[in-house]
Amino acid sequence: LDPDTRKLVYQFNKSVKKDQMASVEVMIGKGDGLDWQPDGRMVRKTLRTSTDAVREMLQSGITLRAISNVAPGNRAHVHWCSRRFRPEMFTVSFDLSLRVHGIRNSQLLQRYM
Repeated sequence: LDPDTRKLVYQFNKSVKKDQMASVEVMIGKGDGLDWQPDGRMVRKTLRTSTDAVREMLQSGITLRAISNVAPGNRAHVHWCSRRFRPEMFTVSFDLSLRVHGIRNSQLLQRYM
């Protein structure tokens, strides 16, 4: 798999100040590495697995609200590092059936739930 499937990008509407970067890093977490753009408007985070990236993406709303408290007036959003290469769960067609007996799905989808 492409390593970009494990990377998320936190993009800010304006530069994060140097004195705020450490606080933002604490909220984002180090993962397997953070790579800031020189202008402070974007940071790439590499995670251990694509599963970890999906989990973080699902929980990113909490992190983004916390960042806005540390860097007032700075809004952020999270997206995949690559628009072409995403975690494998996005490349497989799933058949979800919501019935009385529960959800029927593939083993891969169960891994993410």
